[in-house]
Amino acid sequence: MFYIDKNVEITTEHIKKYIEIFKSQYLPKLKTNKAYYDAKNPPIMNRVMADPDKPNNKIATAYSRYVTTLINGYFLGGKAINYTIPDEQLEAIINANKETEQSHNIDIGKNCSIYGSCFELLYLNNNKQIKMTLLNPETVIPIYSNDIDGELLYAIRFWDETNVLDNKTTTNIELYTNTDIKIFKMENNSISLVEVKEHYFKTCPINVFKNNNDMTGDSECVFKLIDGLDIALSDTANFRSELNDSYLCIYNANLSDEELLKMKSNRIFSVDSDENNSAKIEWLNKDSNDTENENYKDRLENMIKKFSFVQDLETIATSHVSAESIKNGSYGIEGIVSEKESQFKQSLFRRLQLICNIYNLFGNDFTTDGIKIQFFRNIAKNLSVISDNVSKLASTVSRKSLLQQIDFITDINSELQQIEEEEKLNFHNKNTKDN
Repeated sequence: MFYIDKNVEITTEHIKKYIEIFKSQYLPKLKTNKAYYDAKNPPIMNRVMADPDKPNNKIATAYSRYVTTLINGYFLGGKAINYTIPDEQLEAIINANKETEQSHNIDIGKNCSIYGSCFELLYLNNNKQIKMTLLNPETVIPIYSNDIDGELLYAIRFWDETNVLDNKTTTNIELYTNTDIKIFKMENNSISLVEVKEHYFKTCPINVFKNNNDMTGDSECVFKLIDGLDIALSDTANFRSELNDSYLCIYNANLSDEELLKMKSNRIFSVDSDENNSAKIEWLNKDSNDTENENYKDRLENMIKKFSFVQDLETIATSHVSAESIKNGSYGIEGIVSEKESQFKQSLFRRLQLICNIYNLFGNDFTTDGIKIQFFRNIAKNLSVISDNVSKLASTVSRKSLLQQIDFITDINSELQQIEEEEKLNFHNKNTKDN
């Protein structure tokens, strides 16, 4: 992470230096994380055998993808994040694209799980509508104030383009500030300003999502264990390949090359022996300890699951007890996801503030005060238990809060409106019948 005094204006020299440091110190780790997710695990894929004639199988396990898929699915794969917003007009605006936002949030969660952090850009399209788009973490450099609040002051986004005709590479650079977007081009290490665009978000429109305080990916802690499993599996494959190349040994028979070729062609071996030296044919094979090897690989797999905490999720998937019991018994994964939720919630509040800033330009007075954000774990729930709890709380908890506990109800306001219409209809029918 980069910090700067808020009174210092970033120059082109700053930009060049930030990109240089980012490429040398931060980008390699991000690329490594993505390589593990893509099952192109660098240690095994780059493995070179001392003897080039020996088999060199490269089995890269997709455990990083497995960890990300399970954890992100548990965190964000269920019911969409729910916003309780006191201002009904703002609530309608926020919930207008709930399904699109859910897909966007799942993608953010996946990138956070892989890279340790993620970025979204908020912008106004040609119809003056607020849109959000995901940015590649390998191309964004956030720069914070060195004050105690650590406000995001700038964000640099950069990417290279190569001209197919002359093979020249140009680096495109965008500098996002609290008031505008400066667009640069860099060629031959020289940066030139191309354009300046104003924006109206009143703060840097790039929003940062952190996976945790350390900004590490969910499977980084088990990379070495994954490497060990890759090597064990690859060595087993190498051993099997060598078995396929076993040598045939013929003892006490003086055979010419012509005779050997004839035997190989006819797939029949006939060897004469005398009284003193009995001829013998056998295969020369390596001894193997399959049980020990398999136990070692099983131990590595169990350790990967244990220390990435996905073992808890596998327990949940095969459990038939209540959702609350599952949650209470999954302290490991809940600890991981609770930290994710805390970080995610902070970024969502900043997103909401950016949206409020835009709509307030049109005479509104929206604020994030009083807004509550609720996450839902992706656990199969017992509807009979939920309905029993809802019934017991009906006299003490608002109807809106109770409906939020029922997973299949995705639009709370619509459901409340439907209930109200049904109650009016029932009341009307009852009066008509009485009269």
